[in-house]
Formats: sequence, structure tokens, C-alpha cells
Amino acid sequence: MYPAPFRYHRPMTLQDALLLLVRYAPNSAILAGGQSLIPLMNLRKVRPGTLIDIGRIPGLSRMSFSDGVFSVGAMVRHQSLCEGEVERLGLPICFLRVLKQIGSQIGNLAIRHRGTFGGSLALANPASQWTLLSVLLDANVVIASTRGTRRQRYADVLGPPAQTWLGPDEVVLGADMRLSNLNEVFGFAQVAPSAGRPAMAFSLVATQRDDDRILNCRIAIGACTPRPLRLYSLENELANSRRAWREDIALADIIRSEVGHLQMIEGTDCRYAREIAVAAITRALKQAMMQ
Repeated sequence: MYPAPFRYHRPMTLQDALLLLVRYAPNSAILAGGQSLIPLMNLRKVRPGTLIDIGRIPGLSRMSFSDGVFSVGAMVRHQSLCEGEVERLGLPICFLRVLKQIGSQIGNLAIRHRGTFGGSLALANPASQWTLLSVLLDANVVIASTRGTRRQRYADVLGPPAQTWLGPDEVVLGADMRLSNLNEVFGFAQVAPSAGRPAMAFSLVATQRDDDRILNCRIAIGACTPRPLRLYSLENELANSRRAWREDIALADIIRSEVGHLQMIEGTDCRYAREIAVAAITRALKQAMMQ
């Protein structure tokens, strides 16, 4: 299928892009990588009258790591978070390893070279790996409009499935993610029908440990839920535990009891989806604790 007719603008400055958003709002959309938006337009699930391409606006492809904060610009490509400059930022080895692992699970190589970090956050697809990372690390997104620039917790920006509370005249410029402890170890697990297919469930875990004891942990789940979620009750349950993570059945039972109340994404078999979620969380935890 072909998209409905639309205007196309490619501003060279952020100010011009923001003015175009105001001019054409609410019937406009920001085009970053287009790997999620364009297929939706082709299926006519979304019909923006105007596309505003931010690909040539300077400064949106930058990454930095300073004082424990990892900053990622909106136009950073998925593949750029797997290799190249990201390896020279001084990120903790374990975090760099999980970044590469997450990025490698996104679509195929062509999609990873075109798709962008900011596009993933703005479209908020429940099966987006970067939304999961942003929720786990309690990221602050940088949002711009003609009224100025503001920062807001990404978890608070997320709305109903595949929607955000961004205004029609606002654009995501990037996100700041704080690594609360540089000694944290990470684990990521994804369950998908096959390589390159959208995930049915994935989980990301960050833990601090002392030998075989979990001191504290952060756990997030996504793809199977309407939006990525932090599992605070499970985090509290596992904090200071020593043996449960070593026993697969015991660990799965703890996780199952905590995810049993979660709402699953519409149109799925909830019982099956919860079992997949249990598998993803269990694998992510085991991976983190084995490092």
C-alpha cells in the first residue's frame, strides 16, 4: 500500500522545525529514521498531513558519558549504539555489552542503520527495546517546543499503548540515562518467534551483588505489556536474596507470583504471555548474575 498524500519539509535548524510543527499541528509528524512511522503510513494507520524530517538538524546525533550520565541524541542510529563511537565513551564494560546485545536484537542490519533512538522513544512502540532501557534507567527525555526546552521522566511521558503525552508541537531531542552504580551488572533476554521478528516479551535487569547475594536490582519487562514496566515488587522480593536465583524453578515461581497481576497487551493469550514474561525475566536475571 501507499501512504495518503502528505507535505514534506526538511528544515536545517531546530527552530525552523519547531515553527513548522506549530504551523501544521496537530496534523503533522516528526520523521527521524522512519523505520516505524513509514510502515504505519503505508498501512494508513496514521495519516499525517505533513512530515518534518529532522535528519539534517545539527547536534542530534551526539552521544556522551559524563559523571555517570549517558546522553543519547534523538538521531543516534540503532547501530551506533552497538559499535563505533559508543565504544570510546568510557561506558562500563557490562553496560556497553548489554547495549550491543539489545541493539543487535532490533530488526535487521538495514533497519539498525536507519532507525533512530529518538524515533523509538517518540513512537513508544511496546516492542521497542530502547523504551525498555529508558524505563529501567529512569531516563529523562529532553523535549523542545517553541515555548522552550524541558526535561521529563520518560516513564511519565508514556501514555496508552504506542502513544505518549507529548504535545503536537513538541519534539524529542534525546535522553539522559544515569547509571546509578558503575559496578552494576546487566542482563537482557528477548523471546521472539524468530530472528528479526518483533519480540513477544523481553526483560532487562540491572543488579548489584556481593558474591552470590543480590544486594539490589532493577527489573523491567516489555513487549508483552501495553508499555514497558518496572517491576518494583519483584525487585523488593529479590533484594538481599542469596539462593533463589540459583534454582530455576524457585526463581520462576517467585517471578510468576509477581507478574500474575500484570495486564498483558490486548489481543494476546494472557496466560501464555505471562509465561513468556516469566521466561524472559528469569533468563535476564540469570544472565546478570552469571557475569
